[in-house]
Amino acid sequence: MIVSKMIDTGYSLDYIAEIIRNDDIDSFISIVNTKGNEFDFDQSIKSEGFERCDLLLKETSLINYAAFFNSIKIFKYLYLNKADIYDRNKKYSLIDYAICGGSIEIIHILEQNKFNLNDGIETSIKYYQND
Repeated sequence: MIVSKMIDTGYSLDYIAEIIRNDDIDSFISIVNTKGNEFDFDQSIKSEGFERCDLLLKETSLINYAAFFNSIKIFKYLYLNKADIYDRNKKYSLIDYAICGGSIEIIHILEQNKFNLNDGIETSIKYYQND
């Protein structure tokens, strides 16, 4: 049943992942407040292998996931709470996720943080994000 639902939707069934996809900032803040200082802003969402996009087939940090799904409110919340935006151990950078998500606002935030937008050209071509 669970696997079938994930195959049908093509997205992780993780509760936090669903909140991020919906950009439900109130529910996200509620989770953060419930866990208090134990909440890890750099935690990852685990892939179950049925994701629609190969960027999401590996563990994806919360801020990358928010950028991918154009969840601006949650992205800004994570950014203001010092989530790691420079995860250098991954194949794709935050700019790749932002380009796939197509959020000009998130891309501008990254540009202000000295991200090189030229690094995302290959990703924009691969995922048909011409803007």
